[in-house]
Amino acid sequence: MFGVLLFDTLPGLIIGVAVSMLLLLYRVSKPHVSALAKDGTRRVDTSSHPDLKTLDGVVVVRVEAGKFFANADHVREQNTGLVTAGTTMVVLDAETSPFIDVSGAQMLAQLRALAGRDNTSA
Repeated sequence: MFGVLLFDTLPGLIIGVAVSMLLLLYRVSKPHVSALAKDGTRRVDTSSHPDLKTLDGVVVVRVEAGKFFANADHVREQNTGLVTAGTTMVVLDAETSPFIDVSGAQMLAQLRALAGRDNTSA
């Protein structure tokens, strides 16, 4: 709206579309990544329900977005942040991930390779 008021209709429209695209890209580049625990028949975020018990050494991770080039680094950092020294297995709950691109697949392969190195050196 301010672009149209300041610069005229067409330049203002282009500014509005560009700003909207940048905001959308920022939002999808930082999806919510959570560790899950079982509550009856469903899995819930452990940060919201710290009283729920999880299996020792097992971390169930949910990424609430597709895995692609814009969020691959953020998802990798969040996943490594959830893993502790006592973690023996990481399970990826992909129910809320509607798609994955080549960058997302490479990120998962890197995490898998990192887990393999950690297990062999322990």
